[in-house]
Amino acid sequence: DNFDYIYTRLLLAHLHDPLLAIRNMISGLKPGGKLVALDYNSLVVRAEPGQPGAEEFNHAVNTMNQRIGDEGLISAEYGAVMSNQMAACGLSDIEEDIMPRHHTGGDFGALLSAAGLDLLGQARPELAAQATVIANCMRQPGFRYRDADMHCVIGTWLEK
Repeated sequence: DNFDYIYTRLLLAHLHDPLLAIRNMISGLKPGGKLVALDYNSLVVRAEPGQPGAEEFNHAVNTMNQRIGDEGLISAEYGAVMSNQMAACGLSDIEEDIMPRHHTGGDFGALLSAAGLDLLGQARPELAAQATVIANCMRQPGFRYRDADMHCVIGTWLEK
């Protein structure tokens, strides 16, 4: 009853103990089965130099990442450490693809992220000021920024 593939997207960074979750997923794999996991590294989010409001944007992003991490809500850099954690749990033949993303204020991805930040600010009033600064820049036509990198990591379970 074990699986050939287990897939997770934007989950592990939100967990208190992602290593335990990875181990539990591995227990459901057949020998030769693959765990496919995607998660973000938000520490790379930065306005492109010279953008109006870049300093405020970058400060708000740094502050939000710090506060969210301190509160244990999410590991902002999780995507960047995921391959090491999967290897530490016994997966082999680790493959990683890093997909950097860039947006311009007002494009679909920027507007979608801005709407998510609006919701975050409503749900977590202590983060509302930072969320508003970031979202306003994302809505500003022509504002260019590097968004979070998406890390896709695939590991193979060879033991049973």
